Amino acid sequence: MANNLKRANAGAIPTREKISYYTGGFGQGMMYGIMSSFILDFYINVAKLSAVFVLLLMLLARVWDAVNDPMMGMIMDRAHPKKGKMRAYLFYVPLPVALFTVLMFWVPDLSQNMLMVYAAITYTLWGMLYTTADIPYWSLPNAMTPNESERGRILSLSRITNGIGSAIPSVLIMVLGSFLARVLKDPTQVDQMKFVVSAAVCAAMGFVCYFQTPFNVKERVPLPKKQKEGKKSGKPASLVLMATCKPLMLTILMGILSGGRYMFQAAAPHVARYAFFLGDFDQMMGMNTADKIQALQDSYTKVYGVMQAAVVVGMFGAMLLTPILYKRFNYKQLLIGSCAVGGL
Repeated sequence: MANNLKRANAGAIPTREKISYYTGGFGQGMMYGIMSSFILDFYINVAKLSAVFVLLLMLLARVWDAVNDPMMGMIMDRAHPKKGKMRAYLFYVPLPVALFTVLMFWVPDLSQNMLMVYAAITYTLWGMLYTTADIPYWSLPNAMTPNESERGRILSLSRITNGIGSAIPSVLIMVLGSFLARVLKDPTQVDQMKFVVSAAVCAAMGFVCYFQTPFNVKERVPLPKKQKEGKKSGKPASLVLMATCKPLMLTILMGILSGGRYMFQAAAPHVARYAFFLGDFDQMMGMNTADKIQALQDSYTKVYGVMQAAVVVGMFGAMLLTPILYKRFNYKQLLIGSCAVGGL
């Protein structure tokens, strides 16, 4: 342990270990990406669930997340599993996350009411399981090295691989949509198959990449044990400290207010499906069913592809531009400015 800690302080985490951590982020991004980008489109246009029900489900799930996320953080704070404070969760949770990723995009033969129950259960459980692995994964660098610069580089590169992984589902959906439109004659089957197959591929690849991380990454830094809070310690509880921390509350508020920019991710499939058709409507009316399906899928692929390309260019452009902007502005100014522009 002492030698490992000494090496970590010197900023010499083995390259193989870093690659393992980045690969885990790539796998996690695949499973998160297909859910965050396509679940709304799938529920409304493929599963044919009521838009009001879907919006209520999303709203209530976010409210539950506000409780579930800090609750998971507190559990991690107090628990000390033998396999590592963070690594332990990554041995057990990626598989059920992968399983529920597929189940969310599967349409069982149920009545409309039972289908809504099925969607509510699978979506909520997916969110809880994802959180159970997500918080330990992104907290892991704190235990890998006490070297702040090294830890920062690990987190930055893992964010990049995570972003790349989250883009894979979009490519799969577009490619499968065009391919299946040439094979299947029923547009409903095309939509169902492209989603469930994409979900299965993302779940399988994502699980393999995610699951290997705890086997190859080490926790070198002995993190302090959580002391019991309350009357005995004379210190206020964690939730009280959070509520009275003005900078934290302002940061949370800023995140909420700037969250409108994430509407693009959820809205893009709908815009590609309904708002644009890159073709001749009069000519399409004379087509047979198979050709119509192909024309619509090709249009969807092109429009959605352009929108996703814009996101990728913007994301990597920002990564290149940030170091230049930091020479003139501090982090706080950049954060406020980017959130304001993003919300706009």
